[in-house]
Amino acid sequence: MADASAQDLRHPQARMSLMNGSGDRVKIDGHSNCAGRWAQAWPAFLDPGRFFDNTLLSSFPNSVACQIRVSSPSGTAHCRYVVSRLKTTLAGPWKPGKVAVPVSRKFTCTSQLEHTGVAPGDFAITLDVQ
Repeated sequence: MADASAQDLRHPQARMSLMNGSGDRVKIDGHSNCAGRWAQAWPAFLDPGRFFDNTLLSSFPNSVACQIRVSSPSGTAHCRYVVSRLKTTLAGPWKPGKVAVPVSRKFTCTSQLEHTGVAPGDFAITLDVQ
């Protein structure tokens, strides 16, 4: 059994499902400022009605964060999601996972927190482009 200090140093993961609820093919043209690495490469495009699951494996024991940008192939419509979950200190409690959508144009960009707590810091979220 791991002691509490080892548990505090475990690096969290964020499972993200990107749903394309729009009637058009979308381009996944950015996943930047990520605090970690993705379990697999993102596809360049996502067809209507399809989804793609990926997991961000954090580089840090007290945070997991990334920006994801999805756009129409022409670039006239887009969503930018900022996904994060943080601790204030290594020994402190986890804050709830959250998603901000600071920029959207012509798409409706929504998100749903699916769950937290499989392991300390882990969470799952669905990002939906309409």
